[in-house]
Amino acid sequence: MRLAVSSQRTASLSLVFAARSARWLQQNLRGPLLPQKFVRRLTQANDPEQEGIAICAELMQEISGIPGVSGVNLMTTGDPKALPATIRAAGFPK
Repeated sequence: MRLAVSSQRTASLSLVFAARSARWLQQNLRGPLLPQKFVRRLTQANDPEQEGIAICAELMQEISGIPGVSGVNLMTTGDPKALPATIRAAGFPK
């Protein structure tokens, strides 16, 4: 058996809809990088779901500019129907 190894990498992002969920992730999971500024944005948002989509879309755009990263593994703690809206908000596919 022969395995192909790619030098391309993917990044993982989680679409979070609520400050409470974001704080839980910060406190209970090892490794997730969830800056306080994003928790603050979710806390202050009139529509936390839309703010979560906006934050995730911004991060997807930022990640797309990193050399060697070929994609994003997008997951959510909420409604999976929001994933296509997040992808559109990020401007993908290009």
